[in-house]
Amino acid sequence: MTNLNGATLIYNGLYAIFSARENVYAHLAKSFYGSFVPNALREEINFLIDYAALIGDSGRELTTAVGCYCEAAGNIISENTDSLEFEYNRLFVGPARLIAPPYESVYRTATRLVMGETMFDVKRAYREIDMEIRNTLREPEDHIAIELEYLAELQKRCLTALEEHDIHELRRIVNLEITFLEDHLLRWVPEFCQRIKEGSRMDFFKALAEVLVLLIKKDHEILEGLTVTLDRDEENTFSVNLSQTKKGG
Repeated sequence: MTNLNGATLIYNGLYAIFSARENVYAHLAKSFYGSFVPNALREEINFLIDYAALIGDSGRELTTAVGCYCEAAGNIISENTDSLEFEYNRLFVGPARLIAPPYESVYRTATRLVMGETMFDVKRAYREIDMEIRNTLREPEDHIAIELEYLAELQKRCLTALEEHDIHELRRIVNLEITFLEDHLLRWVPEFCQRIKEGSRMDFFKALAEVLVLLIKKDHEILEGLTVTLDRDEENTFSVNLSQTKKGG
């Protein structure tokens, strides 16, 4: 284990980033599961606001999208969630033809059907970290909500690595996340989100889709910068360019 104590490490900045991302991905997973509890939604909006503030000017597009999402969510909270649940079912559940199927296999297999090869690929990724899937809806493992839960779990593992001052484990988990983004989410989520934006009748889901697609792109950019730093600093000279991850000092 490599000791990070004494290194030029913006520890608190990294901890804040991973902690915020864990909350953001967990919130998005709940939203794509169709869990819309007004009080929880009101509280979890702050996770997105906090994360947008952390990445600062480098994530200006995401900040704008988060603002639109918060406004749309605020309108929903002030009314009721019945219309939200109805639109969720129309987009992602049925019984009519789905506007935006929430399964990776639909977008990445020749048959464009659920439970394709990509489902088995993501299951292998979950098994690699011994992730317990709380799949109460009994959805295929390449459902967007479960893939987002996996990303939330990786943030938790990064936090543990930071707490244990383990650069090697932190590097390993960061590389797992980059690989998962490149091999999975970045390959199908843009089309998935475009379908939502074109097919939804509610600003909430359009804004949710915009936040998701910008978030995974920005996170991939941040993680690539971080892994270069981690690979370069083998010893106790670990440092982070704060402008890549956090605005301010």
